[in-house]
Amino acid sequence: MKFGKNQIKYWEKNNTTPNKLTLDAIAVYFNVTVEYLLGEETEEDIALSAFNQMYGWLEENGYVIEKDYDDSYTISKNGRSYHVLSEELMSVSQEIKNRSSQGFELAMLDWERDTFDKYTSESPERPLSNAKAGAPPRETSVLPVYGSISAGRGTLAEQEIIGYEPVEEKYADDEHFWLVVKGNSMSPKIESGDYVLIKIQPEVEDSAIGAFVIDEVEGFVKQIHRHNGRIELVSFNDIYPPIVFEGKNKERLRTVGKVIKLIRKM
Repeated sequence: MKFGKNQIKYWEKNNTTPNKLTLDAIAVYFNVTVEYLLGEETEEDIALSAFNQMYGWLEENGYVIEKDYDDSYTISKNGRSYHVLSEELMSVSQEIKNRSSQGFELAMLDWERDTFDKYTSESPERPLSNAKAGAPPRETSVLPVYGSISAGRGTLAEQEIIGYEPVEEKYADDEHFWLVVKGNSMSPKIESGDYVLIKIQPEVEDSAIGAFVIDEVEGFVKQIHRHNGRIELVSFNDIYPPIVFEGKNKERLRTVGKVIKLIRKM
């Protein structure tokens, strides 16, 4: 379907709306919904539409998408898995949808190459177990991996860099760092050996997953709950009871930051 500037001027001048067939064609051309063109679509609708479009492409191309818990998805294909928080996946899908000039298919292929293949490949050039605390590779943005957080019992080593791990450019700053989880208290959602990307912040919202230190000695990855004036650090593994803080005891707890991304390498 073709129409020129005169047709558009006519619609604007007479405050009229194109017929349904024309609206459908315009929406397809600009990779938006008809509701968006008519100003009837909210920002939440736009974000959900982008997410559903990405979700559909993944399923059509052989990916398995599993909703792990309220804040997380695992995307798998050919025995490899990419674990990502829903907030991050929504943001990525919106970025891809906004690249309509490039074309959705090409944008998804770029994501497949630059994200899924990169973060799930077991490259012999940079396995974490052999990473050295020297200068990071120059060909990609990376962040240091600091020690490990115990997801059972252990400590958070904040001074010792044990390696480097790739990261998207938007996270390549001093406000983010990687930690490696050890222990099974957050299983099966967060497993021992998973890489968690931490955004440094003094507090996290209720029900968020974060990194916490108790008495400046023990480090944990837990889900936080606040109610009736007390704080609970909760494990996903039921055999671990909540760690409860009340009254002055709450001063023993320090928030390191929020878990905003999780990568699992098979």
